[in-house]
Amino acid sequence: MENKNNNYEEYPCPICDINSNIKIDTKENITTICEKCKQSFYFIKCFQCSNNIYFKKKVSIDGLNITCPYNICRFNITTIICSNCKRRLFLRTKYCQGEKVQCPSCKCQFQKVKCPKIDCELFINVKEDYFEGKKIFCTHKDELENFNINNNENKNIDFYNNKNIFSFQKIVCYHCSRNVIWDNSKNNFYILSQIIKCPYKECGKSFNKMKCSKCFKNNIFIEGNLEIGTKIKCKAYDCQNIFNIFFCPYCLNTTYGDGSNYEGKEILCNFCDKKYQFVNCFRCKFVNFWKNNLNNYYIEGQVIKCGNCNQNSARIFCPNCNKVNILVKGIIFLGREYNCIYSKCGKSFVVLFCSVCKSTKTILKEKKNNICEKCKNKMPCIQCPSCYKFFILENPNNLLTHSLCKCPYENCKKEFFYYICNFCKGDFVKTRLIFNNIHCPYPSCKTNFIYFKCQKCEKDNYIIQNENSMELDEVNCINCKEKNSLETQNYNSNINLKKVDYKNGETFKFIDPEIDPFDQSIIDNFIQSKVYYINPSQIPKSTFTSIDKSFPMNTKENNYKCVVCLEKEKISVFAPCGHRCVCLECGKHIFKNEKKCPLCKVVITDFLEEVIDE
Repeated sequence: MENKNNNYEEYPCPICDINSNIKIDTKENITTICEKCKQSFYFIKCFQCSNNIYFKKKVSIDGLNITCPYNICRFNITTIICSNCKRRLFLRTKYCQGEKVQCPSCKCQFQKVKCPKIDCELFINVKEDYFEGKKIFCTHKDELENFNINNNENKNIDFYNNKNIFSFQKIVCYHCSRNVIWDNSKNNFYILSQIIKCPYKECGKSFNKMKCSKCFKNNIFIEGNLEIGTKIKCKAYDCQNIFNIFFCPYCLNTTYGDGSNYEGKEILCNFCDKKYQFVNCFRCKFVNFWKNNLNNYYIEGQVIKCGNCNQNSARIFCPNCNKVNILVKGIIFLGREYNCIYSKCGKSFVVLFCSVCKSTKTILKEKKNNICEKCKNKMPCIQCPSCYKFFILENPNNLLTHSLCKCPYENCKKEFFYYICNFCKGDFVKTRLIFNNIHCPYPSCKTNFIYFKCQKCEKDNYIIQNENSMELDEVNCINCKEKNSLETQNYNSNINLKKVDYKNGETFKFIDPEIDPFDQSIIDNFIQSKVYYINPSQIPKSTFTSIDKSFPMNTKENNYKCVVCLEKEKISVFAPCGHRCVCLECGKHIFKNEKKCPLCKVVITDFLEEVIDE
């Protein structure tokens, strides 16, 4: 690489041949045409390694955020133009549009977001309360004018129905650092806490961004599998706030909670004063809503059929730790003992259904009581053994054993019988009518018994029977000693069962973002060239012109000793970060083994053994 004059330098053509040099204007974003291949291209310089990055067309340097393609650098390039003095600023960290930036020249602070419209691409100044995903309005006229609905000057402007005003929302992908947008004019809206899937082909990964309600910093979940309403502990060291986020299905406004569980509970929206319930699908993470204002209610323990994955599931709460236990198949067996899946709890509990309150109750095994605390009615374990659904009873306290039941649900309509064990007072159902060898299914009982109603004294008789004993035809009454034939025994009157009006929730499908045209133009116009993969030894020492001067030597104020051994002077500089922070021996050791700068943790590609201050 040779300098012929002050305006031109010789570089290899990035398109046709990297072995022959051509004259390229030293100014950035100037059209250059190769004499050999007749192809035109543009370039910008990496402010870290000072090498050219080539594009097919002219690209805007305002808001540019890419990674240097040179294998000796790989540094993140972020440039932005100051809104006041119009100077070009270089940022050492990845820049998210809308972040507060202070210009080192004019000392002004500004926040701006670029309009994604291709025919606009103007920057809009935003207020200090701006956060990623907040709705922004653009008139495509004034580059620096800030539009805010709450401003007194803009009270007469209809932001939502005015066709001349374009509204959008913008988020930066955590994985690829590119901007993704939601065009509100297409009824595409971003909802805070939703799962975001990056639309770029090179990325395609999912993530969540949760803004803390206290410090307003983003909590990022890189796998994108966080459910709505999940308890979150802010990752900011100076915050540690506990919160959760959920949104209203009517107005789509976000509400912050105190971290307690809100799934399945009735919630009143503070914005539209409407009530709703929500439950997440544990498989696909989609959220299902029940709009209570439309007489659509979620009943605790009901089968949830997700509209996205079309799979069934059910959720019950452990009464001890109050955490959700998920039943994968969506079937709850009344009266069965369940063990809490959480290792710190592990308590056993029983699930019961109140046929009057129409709600599922969970009771600890040692505190089992089949009387509803709310309505004081008995909670019988009447459940269809075929479809496993629950029922509504008018008089649950007057139930008799050996009663005939008929499932009222249209897709079932099967008959079964209701039994009561006189020894443990437990109740259960069976598909056929039996009087001999009736087995109680409860683990704490497991009694085999005979039941019959004396035809003379009309009293119920329960007689314990061995499990392997033969079936009896006649049995004497315990009270009057009268012989009773078991074959002539009959079931009790039918129980009037009514079906519970279960309603499926509406599965809310989040809208995936679109590609930002500005970032896509950078990808489309970027020239993939062999120039970027040249041998690092061919790069002159001018690569290290950006030595970090924030670590001067031989000054007591800034501690001139090596940050590793704390004994010798720091005289070596790492590339590409430019940090001078170690002595010669420590620098050689780090470059050979760890390969990371001890200050910024950037991967080291080379280092200067000794740098002397002028």
